[in-house]
Amino acid sequence: MEENKYHPLTESEYLELKSKIQSITDYLPEMLLNYVWGTYKTITGSQENQPCSCKSSGALWLKAVTVLRDYLKRVEVV
Repeated sequence: MEENKYHPLTESEYLELKSKIQSITDYLPEMLLNYVWGTYKTITGSQENQPCSCKSSGALWLKAVTVLRDYLKRVEVV
């Protein structure tokens, strides 16, 4: 049986993530907050509650986006 290189995501979820992350530059659009946090939790297995969208939570959002970008890089190398 072939290993899923996208684990814990499926290939289609991976492609969706790749598309959405590429659209994020200096600003995380509010419409992507739930998606980013949910995908971050799926990839990390985290049970952390989603932070608010206020400026004081910026470090948490940066961490989530960084984890997602690192995941994409790992998958691309495989």
